[in-house]
Amino acid sequence: MTIMILQDVQDFIHNGHLVSLAEMELHFHMEGDALQPMILKLIRKGRVRRTPVPTKCHGCTACDDRALTFYEWIDERTRRESPHGSRCSIPCCQDQPIHS
Repeated sequence: MTIMILQDVQDFIHNGHLVSLAEMELHFHMEGDALQPMILKLIRKGRVRRTPVPTKCHGCTACDDRALTFYEWIDERTRRESPHGSRCSIPCCQDQPIHS
C-alpha cells in the first residue's frame, strides 16, 4: 500500500509541477505528517524539492503555513531555473512580488 501511495504522491507532484502541502492533504485526504515521509523520500531521490517559503504579505493572516509549503517536481527546466517564480503563488496575494 505504501508503494502505491508513494507513486501517487510522485505523480501528483509531477502533474502539478508545483504543489502545496495543503493541496496534497486535500487530494489524498491525509495529514501532512503522514505525507511527509513520502515527500522526504522523493526529495532524497532527487525528484522533488521544497521551495523556499515566501513570507506572508504585509499583514496577511489568511494564509495557513501549509499553504506556504510548496514542493516542486525537478526536471531539466527546473534545474536551470530559480526554485520559485518572480510572483507570489499564494492565492490571496498572487499579484505581489515574492518576499524572501
